[in-house]
Amino acid sequence: MTLKQYQQRALDDLQRYLEALREAETEYARVRAVSEQAARFLHPPRMAWEKATGRMAYAERLNGLGEPVADLYLKIPTGGGKTLLACHAIDLLQRTLYERRSGLVLWVVPSTEIYRQTARALRDRRHPYRQLLDVHTAGRVLLREKDERFTRQDVEHNLVILLLMLPSANRENKQTLRVFRDSGGFTDFFPPEDRWPEHEALLREFPNLDCFGDDATAPGSPPMARQVMTSLGNALRVNRPILILDEGHRAFSDKARQTIANLNPRFILQLSATPPTGANKLVDIGGRDLDREQMIKLDIHLHNKTGKPDWKDTLLSAVAKRNALEETAQAYRQNGGDYIRPICLVQVEQTGEKLVNDHTRIHARHAEKYLIEHCGIAPGHIAVKTSDNDGLEGVDLLDEGCPIRYIITKQALQEGWDCSFAYVLAILSNSGSETGLTQLIGRILRQPYARDTGIQPLDECYVFTFRQSSTALANSIKGNLEKEGLGDIAGSIVTDDVSAPSREAVFREKFKHFEGEIYLPKFVVPTADGGFRNFIYESDLLPEIDWGSFDITPVLAFNPLASEVKTTDAAVGYSGSAGFDQLAVKSAGEHSDTAEIDLVLMTRQLVDVIPNPWWGYDYARRIVDTLSEKYGRAVIAANFIKLVLWTKHQFEAQRINKARHVFERMVDEKRLLFLLLHGKGGYFLPSRIQVRGSNMLHHGSNMQVVQKSLFDFEPDEEFNGEERAVALFLDKQSELLWWYRNRVGDKHYSIQGWQPKRVFPDFIAAKKHPEQHDEFSHIYVLEYKGKHLKDNADTVYKRELFERCNDMTWEELGEQFAGKQFRFQMIYQDEYEQVLGKAFSG
Repeated sequence: MTLKQYQQRALDDLQRYLEALREAETEYARVRAVSEQAARFLHPPRMAWEKATGRMAYAERLNGLGEPVADLYLKIPTGGGKTLLACHAIDLLQRTLYERRSGLVLWVVPSTEIYRQTARALRDRRHPYRQLLDVHTAGRVLLREKDERFTRQDVEHNLVILLLMLPSANRENKQTLRVFRDSGGFTDFFPPEDRWPEHEALLREFPNLDCFGDDATAPGSPPMARQVMTSLGNALRVNRPILILDEGHRAFSDKARQTIANLNPRFILQLSATPPTGANKLVDIGGRDLDREQMIKLDIHLHNKTGKPDWKDTLLSAVAKRNALEETAQAYRQNGGDYIRPICLVQVEQTGEKLVNDHTRIHARHAEKYLIEHCGIAPGHIAVKTSDNDGLEGVDLLDEGCPIRYIITKQALQEGWDCSFAYVLAILSNSGSETGLTQLIGRILRQPYARDTGIQPLDECYVFTFRQSSTALANSIKGNLEKEGLGDIAGSIVTDDVSAPSREAVFREKFKHFEGEIYLPKFVVPTADGGFRNFIYESDLLPEIDWGSFDITPVLAFNPLASEVKTTDAAVGYSGSAGFDQLAVKSAGEHSDTAEIDLVLMTRQLVDVIPNPWWGYDYARRIVDTLSEKYGRAVIAANFIKLVLWTKHQFEAQRINKARHVFERMVDEKRLLFLLLHGKGGYFLPSRIQVRGSNMLHHGSNMQVVQKSLFDFEPDEEFNGEERAVALFLDKQSELLWWYRNRVGDKHYSIQGWQPKRVFPDFIAAKKHPEQHDEFSHIYVLEYKGKHLKDNADTVYKRELFERCNDMTWEELGEQFAGKQFRFQMIYQDEYEQVLGKAFSG
């Protein structure tokens, strides 16, 4: 599964932290070996945090053994792929920090729905999440739930993932919650009942184990008569698990913090849409990141019926919209698009069967009856999901054979439920209170197949309600978006009732003479008729790569972990012939710890890099044969997964270089041009754009709105903190004529280079002409990056692409820019003020 840019960025940040943590823990161990006293003043997770992030504020955490433990948050909005990132994070932790493939992971989730989804994905060997873990562990993944046992051998030879719901871990009474009770099923991790000295030895190593008895023993009883409970809680403590907390903010009470620390985790990774204040937020992903990657449907259209409508009018309008969307989706499919069956979620006020006859509030059965009898909806197209009746149990809503088009619920879909076909939300309530009425908004945001269709109605979502205060309802939806970690897209709520203000922005009056005249250069391919068309990476560049020319020499530098990995299996027990404090080995055997060499699997992993499977298979065969001859086939089998990842990494670097060479060759041969086309085929800034928000961007010091934006309305809601700072700095430059904040999407300016994804620059700014102050002399295309991202792969690529654009001659850019200068510029968090100040100085 190909990662989105923001997902890769998150993993890069985590990788950087883990490498710093590994160094810090090495230093900690060195100091501790010399002086325990001195080591107490060191906190490796804090040391790594300061080195990896450059930030000083860090909330320290100790585990139940009093040891420093890393406790990090990845802020990822709903729909951002938390589970996928968690799987990748487990691999990073295992490889970077612990250098192992086995061990124990405790994965805690907050709700039944999320629990079911996560368990289903991790159990299914065909699911991408499970396949990802299988690749990294050579297929040795064991999923266990709280009622399922695991053994010492399981943990030593497999990656055991224990999935729990938060209420099971956040104990109030350890004698009543099963995770802390003496279940009797984990005896493999503890001494037999009558081995008192061994119990005491284990308690000295893990003082926080739950046990029977205490230090004050009764007269006549054996000395040190404490006995460790054979509970799941204790099994977790002695295995020091990696802890993954999905929606970790749910566990941020004092009691929850104590509970989590008491499980003796070696690393805590929390994934949440809304981390609490003071959390160690390593990664901060917002709704705009998801929007750029086509993960969500925007705009959110809010239809609020006023006057004297009732819930039936609202439902009827929602039905009409869903029907129209299905017609559009069918036409899209007939033209080669993906299958989409738009679904309408209907939120009612009550669902209990005893309340059916209460007509003062809208019941699920009332809505179902109206859909069938008045809207002509087939009963099989409707599902009712409540806490008591799950009409979606076992239903695959994405399957083409599934008939469901309407789902009626009260609150059962509020968390964890996921279906990207959900487009329409009908809120059926005549209450003036918005509490609880808009919490389903996150369920209709996901974009099918995580890519835009290019058809506006299928790339947006719709909310229908009635007799609400439009302002209050929009604010309520905004509040719920913030709870989903999507607060920065709150400006994308478009109120479609007649009283809603226009969100169209136009050129400021003083810039009207630029309408239709601000052209920007782009890479184009000459056509046979003397014209030009857009350069397309997939059809213009990839076919010219010689897939048979990849060099396997760098791959052959692969260094296996060991000459051969052997595993000895032994059943250890207490023999009747052994002494009181002796163990006896009952059986033992040795075998090679190998993964099967699977060339087809290796080819499938390489297809993201080498799309030609025939060449991919040939490379896989040659690599495996050559390395097997050098090291032996058993050694390569034992290191097979590591070899696959190494090969993919080496070939990815080669593919980028080959694509770059093809790109440069096409430029040299004039088959690829960077032109500013005036008129047909050219790109010019649109003179009207749709913006989303109600508050004009303004300077915080005096609340004065921006004065030099090209458009007359730049909503504050569309800017994140760093973008806002850059825009406000530009607005204060005396020699700046205008600035424009570029958006993401087909209508906005982008540059297609030698990598698959187009680059959408952040800002475009014009410098005043020294003589004609209402004209410009320079155009700057600006891309902003945080200081910690200066040297990551994405930044390096954009910097090189911008340098290539700057190398193009003005003759190639066209006569329309004669006497003017064009500059593509990377700007960084720690120096943008200096760079822009110099660019826009007199």
